[in-house]
Amino acid sequence: MLEKRLPAAPYLHMADLVAGKDPYAGWQPERRNSLVIDANLYLQSLPKKAFCALVCSVDVSARGELVEQGCAIETGAYLCGHCCIGQAFSWYYETWPERLEIGRVYSDRGEEFMHPFRQRWLRESKTQKLAITNTFWGGIAGVEALDSRKTPALQAADLIAWAESRKRSSSQDRPQRHLARIQEMNHSKLAASPR
Repeated sequence: MLEKRLPAAPYLHMADLVAGKDPYAGWQPERRNSLVIDANLYLQSLPKKAFCALVCSVDVSARGELVEQGCAIETGAYLCGHCCIGQAFSWYYETWPERLEIGRVYSDRGEEFMHPFRQRWLRESKTQKLAITNTFWGGIAGVEALDSRKTPALQAADLIAWAESRKRSSSQDRPQRHLARIQEMNHSKLAASPR
């Protein structure tokens, strides 16, 4: 999709695109909007069971109050990372039970949630024997960060995450805020369709 555009876009990164920074410097708003629309249309063209978007959020104020009261609660990044990755594996196993395989977890470089997840995976994977005794941690072959500029799947995840965070983070009408609603409509069609 990126290469077919003329002129081609080098990669998709929403924060830079919306701000008109780095590879998008000098792009007119119409050209930037066109790229976002094309990317969203491409995602809509994929089979609905090909991917699943998961969202997790933590009320940071409430967490802070509980921590002040002495409750031991991990950071929001830790909680959301573990929750979403666990749910992604559950979704895959439920959606594709005939294709059970060892999985790999990838993220963009510098993602806050990945370091604690990788550290836990390293600890848990050391306890595995020849026979897998823990079906979750033992079912993960690797956890690594990739360069999103060279990894289209991470660019797609960035588009989905960006649209969701724009919707949740502000009541103001911000550029491309409507994408989250479009993505929700696509997801609800999947949920409503018979399996």
